This record gives sequence, C-alpha cells and structure tokens, in this order.
Amino acid sequence: MDHIFHRSPSHHAERINVVRLSHAVARAVFEIIAGYRTVAQLSFVMNPDCIRKLQNQALLETDGYKQAPAPGTSHGQVQSMKLRSTLSGGWECTVILGFKYRVRAVALYIEPWHGRWQVTSVEML
Repeated sequence: MDHIFHRSPSHHAERINVVRLSHAVARAVFEIIAGYRTVAQLSFVMNPDCIRKLQNQALLETDGYKQAPAPGTSHGQVQSMKLRSTLSGGWECTVILGFKYRVRAVALYIEPWHGRWQVTSVEML
C-alpha cells in the first residue's frame, strides 16, 4: 500500500515518537492508579480532562498513595501495543501491560498540540 499512497518519511519518525510516548504513559497510568506515582507527573502530556479521570480512578482504586510498592507490582511490562493513525493526524494506541498478578489494558488517543504530542483521551480496563 505504501507504494500507492506514498507516505512521507516523517511518518516513520512520527510513529517512533508515538510508540515511545505510549509506552511511557501506559505504564505511568497504572502506577498512578496504584498510588505509586502522582498525577502531576503526567500533566505535561495529558489534557486536564484526562488528568481528572486519572485522579478519580486513583481515588476509587486506592485509599491514598502508598510509600513503596509490593515487589513486582509497580512496573508493568508492555505485552502488546497496537497503533493506528487517524485522518485527523492523531494516533489511537492500545497497550496491554502484564503485572505480577494481573493483566491490564489502556487505550490512548494522542494528538499533535502546539508542536508536541498530547494525550487527549484515556480509557483503562
């Protein structure tokens, strides 16, 4: 298909940047929900609606922030990542993470915003 629709060389570099951002944000989302990380650490890459959603989810799943995570529970391993570019220039990302005792998924919508990438929608399973 690339020989028909001639993708620009910047598409590959853009995809690499989105993969890196998705990988980091997906892991951080579940660390926030578990109470091991503060929501403020993602405020530079997420819009305010996503930040509020994470704060509310963290309050539902924990009674507050923990001092230290149980071994093997804080950093999920990325098991799978699916990316799809949209016509609007954004990216839909689905990341599946494996933790010590469970598997979780996060869906992100990432859009260009003032010369950088910003997560404008986040859904957690």
